[in-house]
Amino acid sequence: MKHGRWTCIVISTLSGSCVSTSAHYYTLMSEPEHSAPATVAVPFRLEIGSIPAQVDRSELVVRLPDGRMAIVDSERWIAPVGDELQSALSVELLRRLGAISPSEPTGPRLFIRLNLDRLESSPYRYALVEASWHLALKSSAYNVSVQCRSRAYEQVTGSYPDLVRGYQRAVAAVAAEIATVAQESMRGLAAECPGTT
Repeated sequence: MKHGRWTCIVISTLSGSCVSTSAHYYTLMSEPEHSAPATVAVPFRLEIGSIPAQVDRSELVVRLPDGRMAIVDSERWIAPVGDELQSALSVELLRRLGAISPSEPTGPRLFIRLNLDRLESSPYRYALVEASWHLALKSSAYNVSVQCRSRAYEQVTGSYPDLVRGYQRAVAAVAAEIATVAQESMRGLAAECPGTT
């Protein structure tokens, strides 16, 4: 028994066969800025709807150069994809909507529901986020309802850490488009989806 234990230690030193590869964990949330809005000028409610089944897992799923898909067991999200997306979008929207001053004292009520259509990436190549979303803005002065779709493609020059940073930039780009529609609606402009003008 004792001899067998030392044999395993020797083998693991030479080949790593007795030691499992440690996992790396990532988040969709970008690093915090030095300063953040003290208050939220525009209160909002965000809901995440559907997520493609093929990426709704803890492991990162990537596209290989030959077109095949791979599940990377050692590279994982720190929380379920839906929770990660909810947190990341909420933070990005807070950064943008916190700077908007509504014209009415009571302020508008903003509701956003987002369905994730694609969450796709390839190391050293790109990170892609596609989402369809519904924005509803209600107040005593206006009642806005608009359905839009966002596509954010970010080039990636490195492996998994850079790939995740590409995802973070893509999520921020989607949040920016949502915030722009909300901001224009509150200024009395016609609600138009990004890229339609």
